[in-house]
Amino acid sequence: MISGGRLPAFALVFIETHHSFSYPETPRAYEHTSVTFTSFLLLFFGGIVTGTIGAMLGLGGGVFLVPFLALVFDLPMHQAIATSILAVIATSSAGAAMNVERQIVNLKLGMV
Repeated sequence: MISGGRLPAFALVFIETHHSFSYPETPRAYEHTSVTFTSFLLLFFGGIVTGTIGAMLGLGGGVFLVPFLALVFDLPMHQAIATSILAVIATSSAGAAMNVERQIVNLKLGMV
């Protein structure tokens, strides 16, 4: 049970915001199906900037990438978070593959 039987403040905020929004029938992300050259450049340089700032501060780039996608490209928050998670999976898989290729990983220990 949560301390004193009360819900944490973030749970109450989530419950309140979840019920106060009305969701459109067609998600906003499906309205923009083509990527223009300017939006591609904005995504490319935005990714470089958010990744660089995240690396300099010792944070993941998703801390800055998710708000960038949600605010600049008007992407729904769930899709912005999913994009960030996909980027983390891709980079961590590439790093793991390189470590296996260099034979600096104990695969038997990793399977435990």
